[in-house]
Amino acid sequence: MSSLHFVLESLFFLSGIALTVIAAIGLRQLTVAKEIARIGAKRDSLKLAADQCAHYMHNIIPLQNALYEAIQTKHIAFFDKSEVEVKGDQVKVTSTATPADVDALKTIAYEFLAAFNAIEAFAVFFVSGVADEKLAFSALGASYCSNVQRYLPEIMLLRSGSFDNLLRLFFLWNSRLESLRLRMERDKIDNSLQKIQNKFIKPVGT
Repeated sequence: MSSLHFVLESLFFLSGIALTVIAAIGLRQLTVAKEIARIGAKRDSLKLAADQCAHYMHNIIPLQNALYEAIQTKHIAFFDKSEVEVKGDQVKVTSTATPADVDALKTIAYEFLAAFNAIEAFAVFFVSGVADEKLAFSALGASYCSNVQRYLPEIMLLRSGSFDNLLRLFFLWNSRLESLRLRMERDKIDNSLQKIQNKFIKPVGT
């Protein structure tokens, strides 16, 4: 009887070890599976970002060029009479445009909406986190912000839930560009300070 009891205890002990080993293997496989999924998602995010950058270059920039040409051809003065100040996610527009200047925007409505609806669709991929925005920023950040900022006076006029993604991406990237600019200025000042030799005249008798 004692032998049977010993055997049962041994089997119970061994089964516990086996379950622990199986659980460890399962946990390891789960960890590996999660890592593979993470790497796959990152790869897909980078590929989508690259695809969207190519789309921007080949399709959206021509729409922006068409808008610019329409503004020049139709002598739209609204943008030249408007100034924009951006601080964080706040936009202040100061304009001397007349009601006639504002009304003239109707003549470029097709080109404007074609360009900025396309930019809004482009921005969705990045503000949603589906595509890697850091990759897109390195390729298009400065160009994107420059173009959006030029047309902010009309964007703010039309804004009523429209262009939210476009603006979110603009605020994100514009703040990053400003941060980079300030860091460059700081580094330039630091380098200049290092080249300056501070000399002093000691008081007589000291």
